[in-house]
This record gives sequence, structure tokens and C-alpha cells, in this order.
Amino acid sequence: MRFFRFGAALAALLAIASAAQAAVVIYTWEDGPDVRVQYSGSLDTTGTSLKNSGEFFLRDVLANANIIVNIDGRHAYVNGGVFTSVVGLAGDGGPIYPLIVEGSGDNFGVSGHELGLPEDYVSGAPIFGRMRFVDQSLASLGLNPGNVVYTLASADTITWTIGNPPASVPLPAAGLLLLTALGGMIAQRRRKA
Repeated sequence: MRFFRFGAALAALLAIASAAQAAVVIYTWEDGPDVRVQYSGSLDTTGTSLKNSGEFFLRDVLANANIIVNIDGRHAYVNGGVFTSVVGLAGDGGPIYPLIVEGSGDNFGVSGHELGLPEDYVSGAPIFGRMRFVDQSLASLGLNPGNVVYTLASADTITWTIGNPPASVPLPAAGLLLLTALGGMIAQRRRKA
């Protein structure tokens, strides 16, 4: 009977976790004399189409956006000057193509109401990338610290966190920690019984 209750609780937990909205989080922070950008997550692109055949950007998938972020490992820019609807977060914009010495990962971009993803992106697949701007600061890129959340037509979100690096505990490690805690709780409960 206990096993059945535990199994039912675990199934409910997994059902709730799988029903969560997909999201991408972009972190932009100063690291010594440089600025680093890292993004990860996944997005539901069901029902969207390419703007033009072979183009990088999808058409009108953002419900509320006024941002330009483009990261593709070879070219990258962050231009906060287009944040006209988010007072205080953007500053007045910065250089379009500052020097990048590192850039890797999936193509990803947001421009106006369009979302850029790899041409072969499958809805719900993971997205990850990072880059480093050499000898730049948030101010020189025209960015002020803060958080901005953009909502896609599918209700997924893109959160841009400016000024704070990502948490040091990666999600797989947090999942392992959760499983270890659950195992400990079960073992403790068995000892009492």
C-alpha cells in the first residue's frame, strides 16, 4: 500500500513537472573586464513558420517584445537601445558587433516580434549557447541590470537577466539532489515503521 501511494505521488509530481511551460533564460553579466552571455532552455514553436524560406527568424511569435539579441557563435550583438517599452533596463544601446572571442551553441535571437532559432530546430528541443564580449561592460553595451520577461504566442517565456550570472547549481545536479532527498525521506520513513 505504501509503495502504491509513493508511486501515485511520484506520478503526480512527474505529470505536474511535464506540464510546466517551456522557457529560455538569457543571462548577461560582467566577468572581470568582459561581458558573458549564456542562454538555455526550450521553446514550443508549434504552429509557427519561417519568415522566408531558409531564413533564421520565425514570424510574429512574440506577444510582447522590443529587443534585439542575436547569438550564433560567429556574429553576436546585444543592442539594448530598442527597449523603448521597458524603461530603465536598456540604456541607449551599444555597439552592434563588439569583439567576441568565444561563441558557441545554437543560433538564437529575438528581434522585434520575431524569434530566431536554428533552421532545423524541433519544437521543445533544448537550446543552449554562450559568448564572451572582450573588454566590454554592461554600460558599454548599453545595458542596465534588471530582468525582462517576454511571452511568446504559445505562452512560453524568454527571460533576460542582465547583471547576474546563472546559478552555480546546474539543473541535472538539482534533479539528483531532489532524488537523493526523496530517497532519504523514504529511508527515514521505513526506519520509523
